[in-house]
Amino acid sequence: MDARCIILTGEGKIFCAGADTRELAARTTEMQIARSEVSRSCFDAIRRCPLPVIGAINGAAMGAGVVLAAGCNIVLASENAHFSLTEVLIGAQGGTRHTARLVPNKLMRYMALTGQRVGAVDIERFGGILEVNTREALLERSLVIAGQIAALSPYGVQLTKESINLPDAQEAAAATREKRKPQWSGQTLSLHRADVPQR
Repeated sequence: MDARCIILTGEGKIFCAGADTRELAARTTEMQIARSEVSRSCFDAIRRCPLPVIGAINGAAMGAGVVLAAGCNIVLASENAHFSLTEVLIGAQGGTRHTARLVPNKLMRYMALTGQRVGAVDIERFGGILEVNTREALLERSLVIAGQIAALSPYGVQLTKESINLPDAQEAAAATREKRKPQWSGQTLSLHRADVPQR
Protein backbone atom coordinates (compact mmCIF):
# COMPACT_ATOMS: atom_id res chain seq x y z
CA MET A 1 0.00 0.00 0.00
CA ASP A 2 1.25 3.49 -0.81
CA ALA A 3 2.05 5.87 2.04
CA ARG A 4 -0.79 8.19 3.05
CA CYS A 5 0.73 10.11 5.97
CA ILE A 6 4.15 10.79 7.51
CA ILE A 7 5.05 10.91 11.20
CA LEU A 8 8.17 12.92 12.00
CA THR A 9 9.70 12.18 15.40
CA GLY A 10 13.05 11.84 17.13
CA GLU A 11 14.90 8.94 18.63
CA GLY A 12 15.86 9.03 22.27
CA LYS A 13 15.06 11.99 24.52
CA ILE A 14 15.51 14.78 21.97
CA PHE A 15 13.37 15.61 18.94
CA CYS A 16 15.98 17.85 17.31
CA ALA A 17 18.75 19.86 18.97
CA GLY A 18 19.31 22.11 15.96
CA ALA A 19 22.68 22.94 14.41
CA ASP A 20 25.95 21.77 15.88
CA THR A 21 27.28 24.95 17.50
CA ARG A 22 30.84 23.56 17.37
CA GLU A 23 30.72 24.00 13.59
CA LEU A 24 29.78 27.68 13.69
CA ALA A 25 33.25 29.05 14.39
CA ALA A 26 34.71 27.13 11.44
CA ARG A 27 32.09 28.20 8.91
CA THR A 28 33.00 30.60 6.14
CA THR A 29 30.43 32.88 4.52
CA GLU A 30 30.23 30.53 1.55
CA MET A 31 29.68 27.54 3.84
CA GLN A 32 26.96 29.38 5.73
CA ILE A 33 25.12 30.34 2.53
CA ALA A 34 25.29 26.75 1.24
CA ARG A 35 24.09 25.37 4.59
CA SER A 36 21.22 27.86 4.71
CA GLU A 37 20.07 26.76 1.27
CA VAL A 38 20.08 23.11 2.35
CA SER A 39 18.18 23.97 5.56
CA ARG A 40 15.56 25.98 3.71
CA SER A 41 15.09 23.13 1.23
CA CYS A 42 14.59 20.70 4.12
CA PHE A 43 11.98 22.88 5.83
CA ASP A 44 10.25 23.58 2.52
CA ALA A 45 10.14 19.86 1.70
CA ILE A 46 8.10 19.21 4.84
CA ARG A 47 5.62 21.97 4.09
CA ARG A 48 5.29 21.10 0.40
CA CYS A 49 5.21 17.33 0.85
CA PRO A 50 2.00 16.09 -0.82
CA LEU A 51 1.36 13.86 2.20
CA PRO A 52 0.26 15.28 5.56
CA VAL A 53 3.11 15.37 8.07
CA ILE A 54 2.43 14.77 11.76
CA GLY A 55 5.08 16.03 14.13
CA ALA A 56 5.42 13.79 17.20
CA ILE A 57 7.66 15.96 19.34
CA ASN A 58 9.16 13.54 21.83
CA GLY A 59 11.55 15.89 23.64
CA ALA A 60 13.59 19.05 23.19
CA ALA A 61 13.04 20.97 19.95
CA MET A 62 15.75 23.61 19.75
CA GLY A 63 16.55 26.09 16.98
CA ALA A 64 15.98 24.24 13.72
CA GLY A 65 13.99 21.66 15.70
CA VAL A 66 11.31 24.29 16.32
CA VAL A 67 11.22 25.05 12.60
CA LEU A 68 10.82 21.36 11.77
CA ALA A 69 7.87 21.15 14.16
CA ALA A 70 6.34 24.34 12.77
CA GLY A 71 6.43 22.90 9.26
CA CYS A 72 4.30 19.90 10.22
CA ASN A 73 0.56 19.93 9.53
CA ILE A 74 -0.41 18.49 12.89
CA VAL A 75 1.79 18.64 15.98
CA LEU A 76 1.54 16.43 19.05
CA ALA A 77 4.06 16.44 21.88
CA SER A 78 5.09 14.48 24.91
CA GLU A 79 4.63 16.14 28.28
CA ASN A 80 8.40 16.54 28.66
CA ALA A 81 8.81 18.31 25.29
CA HIS A 82 9.93 21.91 25.16
CA PHE A 83 10.73 24.41 22.43
CA SER A 84 13.42 27.09 22.27
CA LEU A 85 14.99 29.41 19.72
CA THR A 86 18.53 29.23 21.01
CA GLU A 87 20.23 31.17 18.20
CA VAL A 88 20.32 34.41 20.20
CA LEU A 89 22.36 32.67 22.90
CA ILE A 90 25.24 32.18 20.47
CA GLY A 91 24.93 35.47 18.61
CA ALA A 92 23.03 34.05 15.65
CA GLN A 93 19.56 34.49 14.18
CA GLY A 94 16.97 32.29 12.58
CA GLY A 95 13.69 30.44 12.75
CA THR A 96 11.35 33.29 13.63
CA ARG A 97 9.29 33.33 10.44
CA HIS A 98 8.55 29.62 10.66
CA THR A 99 8.01 29.67 14.43
CA ALA A 100 5.21 32.20 13.90
CA ARG A 101 3.24 29.31 12.40
CA LEU A 102 3.44 27.47 15.70
CA VAL A 103 2.99 30.17 18.34
CA PRO A 104 1.51 33.69 18.50
CA ASN A 105 3.73 36.53 17.36
CA LYS A 106 4.45 37.88 20.84
CA LEU A 107 5.45 34.46 22.15
CA MET A 108 7.68 33.95 19.12
CA ARG A 109 9.37 37.27 19.89
CA TYR A 110 9.90 36.23 23.52
CA MET A 111 11.45 32.96 22.41
CA ALA A 112 13.68 34.65 19.82
CA LEU A 113 14.84 37.48 22.08
CA THR A 114 15.53 35.42 25.22
CA GLY A 115 16.39 31.92 24.00
CA GLN A 116 14.26 30.58 26.86
CA ARG A 117 12.43 27.29 26.51
CA VAL A 118 8.63 27.08 26.37
CA GLY A 119 6.88 23.89 27.44
CA ALA A 120 4.58 21.84 25.25
CA VAL A 121 1.61 22.49 27.55
CA ASP A 122 2.01 26.25 27.06
CA ILE A 123 2.13 25.93 23.28
CA GLU A 124 -0.89 23.62 23.38
CA ARG A 125 -2.76 26.38 25.22
CA PHE A 126 -2.14 28.70 22.26
CA GLY A 127 -3.28 26.09 19.72
CA GLY A 128 0.11 25.32 18.19
CA ILE A 129 0.02 21.75 19.49
CA LEU A 130 -3.04 19.56 19.02
CA GLU A 131 -2.50 17.66 22.26
CA VAL A 132 0.11 16.72 24.84
CA ASN A 133 0.52 13.05 25.72
CA THR A 134 2.71 10.97 27.96
CA ARG A 135 5.97 10.01 26.34
CA GLU A 136 4.80 6.39 26.09
CA ALA A 137 1.50 7.29 24.41
CA LEU A 138 2.82 9.89 21.95
CA LEU A 139 3.62 7.64 19.00
CA GLU A 140 0.52 5.49 19.46
CA ARG A 141 -1.72 8.58 19.42
CA SER A 142 0.11 9.91 16.36
CA LEU A 143 -0.50 6.61 14.58
CA VAL A 144 -4.22 6.83 15.40
CA ILE A 145 -4.46 10.24 13.74
CA ALA A 146 -2.37 9.04 10.80
CA GLY A 147 -4.84 6.17 10.44
CA GLN A 148 -7.77 8.60 10.36
CA ILE A 149 -6.07 10.49 7.54
CA ALA A 150 -5.11 7.30 5.68
CA ALA A 151 -8.76 6.21 5.63
CA LEU A 152 -9.72 9.30 3.59
CA SER A 153 -9.44 9.99 -0.11
CA PRO A 154 -5.73 10.53 -0.89
CA TYR A 155 -6.57 13.09 -3.55
CA GLY A 156 -8.97 14.91 -1.25
CA VAL A 157 -6.36 15.07 1.52
CA GLN A 158 -3.71 16.33 -0.87
CA LEU A 159 -6.06 19.04 -2.21
CA THR A 160 -6.86 20.11 1.33
CA LYS A 161 -3.18 20.42 2.21
CA GLU A 162 -2.51 22.43 -0.95
CA SER A 163 -5.43 24.75 -0.24
CA ILE A 164 -4.10 25.38 3.30
CA ASN A 165 -0.59 26.13 2.00
CA LEU A 166 -1.88 28.50 -0.69
CA PRO A 167 -3.19 31.22 1.70
CA ASP A 168 0.14 31.08 3.55
CA ALA A 169 2.06 31.61 0.30
CA GLN A 170 -0.16 34.56 -0.63
CA GLU A 171 0.22 36.10 2.84
CA ALA A 172 4.02 35.72 2.70
CA ALA A 173 4.13 37.59 -0.61
CA ALA A 174 1.79 40.33 0.68
CA ALA A 175 3.82 40.75 3.88
CA THR A 176 7.02 41.14 1.87
CA ARG A 177 5.45 43.80 -0.35
CA GLU A 178 4.01 45.66 2.63
CA LYS A 179 7.20 45.28 4.76
CA ARG A 180 5.40 43.69 7.73
CA LYS A 181 5.38 40.43 9.63
CA PRO A 182 3.20 37.72 8.00
CA GLN A 183 -0.06 36.83 9.74
CA TRP A 184 -0.23 33.10 9.11
CA SER A 185 -3.61 31.44 8.70
CA GLY A 186 -2.43 27.85 8.25
CA GLN A 187 -2.44 26.73 11.89
CA THR A 188 -1.87 23.06 12.64
CA LEU A 189 -5.53 22.29 13.32
CA SER A 190 -6.61 23.65 9.93
CA LEU A 191 -6.11 20.20 8.39
CA HIS A 192 -9.52 19.24 9.76
CA ARG A 193 -11.27 21.85 7.59
CA ALA A 194 -13.48 20.50 4.85
CA ASP A 195 -13.76 23.69 2.78
CA VAL A 196 -11.64 22.56 -0.17
CA PRO A 197 -12.07 25.19 -2.90
CA GLN A 198 -13.79 24.19 -6.12
CA ARG A 199 -11.54 24.02 -9.18
